[in-house]
Amino acid sequence: MRVHPESTMLDLQEVLSTSSRNYLMIAHRARSDDRIPLNDLCGASGRWDGVSRAITSALFLSHSMRRDTTIHILLLGPEDPPKLLSVNGERVKYLNPDERAGTALMKKCLSCSLSQERGAVVFPSPGITLARAGLEDIIESFQGGLMEMDEKGIELTPDLAGSLRGRPMMFILSDDQNLTNEEASIMERRPGQRFRVGDKVLHTHMAITIVHYLLDRAGI
Repeated sequence: MRVHPESTMLDLQEVLSTSSRNYLMIAHRARSDDRIPLNDLCGASGRWDGVSRAITSALFLSHSMRRDTTIHILLLGPEDPPKLLSVNGERVKYLNPDERAGTALMKKCLSCSLSQERGAVVFPSPGITLARAGLEDIIESFQGGLMEMDEKGIELTPDLAGSLRGRPMMFILSDDQNLTNEEASIMERRPGQRFRVGDKVLHTHMAITIVHYLLDRAGI
């Protein structure tokens, strides 16, 4: 696959610093290569249906995109983990909100050759970057506030959301699996704030929608 020429302009820290709102979804089972079966997104793909919904919830408005937002997907499934797939709402092109078409674009991007060297970055499509990075690399490289979404965290309210104003923020969400012990240990090395969005355990894309609502209410 042809690599977009802007890839030469990016490093991992810049990828993580392009937006004021950032979401990081840790996708433990989602395939990290381009062998994603579009007819089985909820099965053999490693729950790419959930990944696609998270991308849609993070970036799409009714008739436009959230240009202040980037969603980062940490792909930990077979056959080539870890990979960080980042989609920027201001720059992305060719992305559609339906699961199959959106995943098809991501599948095409994952066919791009990526070095095994940590921190390697390529730009397979406008507004989409692919990086060789794990959770520790991301936490260390992000220059902003870290907010881990957890059902045991503090209730995120519009007033509390307003206190986050003034710096880039990254909301970290897992898929349908909890953080592993190793991931929890990594998070503890650079502790951030822990929030929840209600008393029920929600799907990742639902939590993203609510966080957006609260930040919008706060005028951020």
